[in-house]
Amino acid sequence: MLLQFYKIIGSLDVVGNPTQVVSSVVKGARDFVVMPLREFMRSPQNPSRLGIGVAKGTLSLFSHFFSGIFGLISNLSESAGSGVAALSLDEYFKRWHAQQVARHVQHRNQTGKFQSHGLQIIGYAAARPVQDILAGVLFGLSGIIVEPYEGARTKGAPGFAKGIGVGTVGLVTKPLVGICDAFAHISETINDAARSVIFFDKKFKPVTRRRY
Repeated sequence: MLLQFYKIIGSLDVVGNPTQVVSSVVKGARDFVVMPLREFMRSPQNPSRLGIGVAKGTLSLFSHFFSGIFGLISNLSESAGSGVAALSLDEYFKRWHAQQVARHVQHRNQTGKFQSHGLQIIGYAAARPVQDILAGVLFGLSGIIVEPYEGARTKGAPGFAKGIGVGTVGLVTKPLVGICDAFAHISETINDAARSVIFFDKKFKPVTRRRY
């Protein structure tokens, strides 16, 4: 029962899904050992098969390791961004951020991941972190003016004072949300790129000796 509880907690994205990280690293380590042996057993008389197996195993080890690590960083950064957005005290900003997260997930589902559409989404992957940071800074700076104004317009002096407080908090939290989102999207891209390295496993061709 306790073991199942740890598995459930470990699989949650809010804590980075460490279970997935461990599983990915173990898979890479297994391939690093098994693949050379498998290739050697296929053709013990052909030394090139062992070299191919070592190359496959090494690629799998590194791709799974970096995929797991950067997947963890991406999940943690995304959770941190959503958490900090909740601390901004700005309801509009919180709704906007939630919509941006949902749109990003939808975009990934429609476009596909790096391994199948790498060149098509490189531009998006490079531009998105910059947009995240700029949006956070602009929201933070504009809040200093907009929040007191809206507060004074709707609730007078008390609203103005509250607006100053919300704007001041947002000046710190909103750029921080942008930084967290940027880290999440950069890590997400590296995670997908690392996973795409596995395609090399299908590209290796066995070296055959020609007979004359």
